[in-house]
Amino acid sequence: MELTFGEYLRKERETREISLDDVAKATKIQKRLLIALEDNRLDQLPALTFVRGFIRLYAQFIGLDPKQAVLRFEEYLKQIHPEPGVEKPELKKPLATKNIVISAVVLLLVVAVVVLSVIGSRGQRERATPPAQPARPSPLAETPAAPRVPTYLSAPYEVKIKAVEICWLLATIDEKAGREAMLYPGDSVIMQAEKRMSLLLGNAGGAQVSVNSALLKSVGAHWKPARLLIPEDLPQYLPQGYQLRAEEKPAEQKPAETTTAPAGAPKP
Repeated sequence: MELTFGEYLRKERETREISLDDVAKATKIQKRLLIALEDNRLDQLPALTFVRGFIRLYAQFIGLDPKQAVLRFEEYLKQIHPEPGVEKPELKKPLATKNIVISAVVLLLVVAVVVLSVIGSRGQRERATPPAQPARPSPLAETPAAPRVPTYLSAPYEVKIKAVEICWLLATIDEKAGREAMLYPGDSVIMQAEKRMSLLLGNAGGAQVSVNSALLKSVGAHWKPARLLIPEDLPQYLPQGYQLRAEEKPAEQKPAETTTAPAGAPKP
């Protein structure tokens, strides 16, 4: 009987006596995703673009030809999907409502017990501790620290994307130039924009984005797409101490002053 694609990968890995933990550590692919790949559970994997990337990394690490492994995967897809290019829809498991309700009740009880314990212990400490004497002001007042001057970001923008996991990106630079790339763990790419950039990340949680050397907060969740508009979206992702320099607004034109001739004056 011919092996399925996942069984083929597992057999090749076990023949070489390589554990899934070793594969996960070397490829930066979560172990649960590797298990789903070997079990042919495509509904538990991200988009096929990322799955192909998983297969390349997996095959390269255990000593297989990455291209041949991807071709074998494509043949497997044709067997399970008669129509080419049709991806299997993501299947959602029904929620275990009863278990969720029980867990919520238990969690509420635990929180209530903790809160009551904290209140009780605080009351005991307040009764046992004598009132504190007011502190006398120090003769030498300390000089307050000067407020930190924020670092301002402004155009042009240097955008660096470093992949922690497999990440696909599509960038539109200054509304004309486009760039598409597939990054693997450890890869990075730097792009320049004179005024603005629209950045679409296929695995937003698997990429670190820096703008003018400022490392942004995560722009999205793992294995979920997200779009970042630069500079429009920067304020919500900039780290502490960084601000986006406000664009200079055009000066408001004052209305022309009108003069009223005094009563009785001759009209021009």
